[in-house]
Amino acid sequence: MWLLRAALAFPFSAAAARRMLRPRIREDAASVTVDVREWQVYQIEWSETSTVFAVDGHAILRTRLAPHPPLGLIIWIDNEFAAFDPRGRLGWGVEASPSGSWLEIEDLTLRTGAAGREE
Repeated sequence: MWLLRAALAFPFSAAAARRMLRPRIREDAASVTVDVREWQVYQIEWSETSTVFAVDGHAILRTRLAPHPPLGLIIWIDNEFAAFDPRGRLGWGVEASPSGSWLEIEDLTLRTGAAGREE
């Protein structure tokens, strides 16, 4: 985060800041098109060399990017966003939530290590 702040403090364009930060920013994304108001089974599998995100048993994203441990799990609903797209455009804001929001979690399982030890 300090590198992003430093890049934006100089009189560069956002595109120049993005080019400067490109070696440090590693990202991948996919759209989730299921109805999030219905029950779904979400699964994230991390290994040292890849990450797979699946919904209802179907891989939505397979990437060679993987976070470095130690990892933690935080689940929340957030209507704020920030974006720093590949063309260098910066954006942020708040999405409206006219019908209110809620989150229900059932059968949460975390497995760690090569043997898949449950915690």
